[in-house]
Amino acid sequence: RRVLFRSPFDTEPLKVARSESASLCVAGLSGVLTPDTIRHMNGAGKELLGIPGIIGVDHIGIAVADLDEAIGYYQSHFGAQLLHRETNEGQRVHEAMITIGNSVLQLLAPSDATSTIAKFLETKGAGVQQIAYKVRDLTTACDVARKLGIRVLYENAQRGTAGTLVNFLHPKDCGGVLVELVEAKDRKSTRLNSSHVALSRMPSSA
Repeated sequence: RRVLFRSPFDTEPLKVARSESASLCVAGLSGVLTPDTIRHMNGAGKELLGIPGIIGVDHIGIAVADLDEAIGYYQSHFGAQLLHRETNEGQRVHEAMITIGNSVLQLLAPSDATSTIAKFLETKGAGVQQIAYKVRDLTTACDVARKLGIRVLYENAQRGTAGTLVNFLHPKDCGGVLVELVEAKDRKSTRLNSSHVALSRMPSSA
C-alpha cells in the first residue's frame, strides 16, 4: 500500500493508492511517488519525503526594471549589503546578490528588451521570479525530482552565479513557482572573489 503525502497546497484528505505507482496531481504538483524514491534520512536520522539533501533556501530571485535603483532601494529601506554583482551578456541580464540580515536576494534586471527577465516584467511586473534551494548533491536531487514526476529543465547541471552548479524545476510542477536548485558551496569565497562570471541560461517562470 502506498500513501500520498500532503502538499502545502492540498486541502483534500490524504488518499491511499494500492496500484503499482501512486499519482499525485494537486494544484500544480504532479508526479509518480513510490516509497523507494521519495524516502530518505536527514542528518538527524529522521525519515523525510521528497527531494533529498535540501539544506535550506539559498536565495529568492526578484525581477526588477533597474538594477541600480533596486539595489539603492533595498539598501536604504532594508539595510541590504551588496554581496556580488555581474552581467551575463548571453542571457542579457544584470544581476546582484544582496544580503539582508542572514537572507540573500538575487536582483535580476534585463539588459535588453528580448531577455527572459524583460518578458517576465512585461507580463507579470516586478516581483518574485524564482526561489532557490541549496542542496548537498545537485545530481542526486535532480534524479529524485525526475522520479517524482517533476520536470527538470536541463539534462545536466548548469553554471550559475559565480561558478555555482545549478538546475531548475518547472514551475508547473512546483505549485506555479520556478525552483532553482543550487549545489552547496562557500558563498563568501566564490561570490566575493569573482568580479564577472557567466550565469546559467535562466528559464522563464511562465
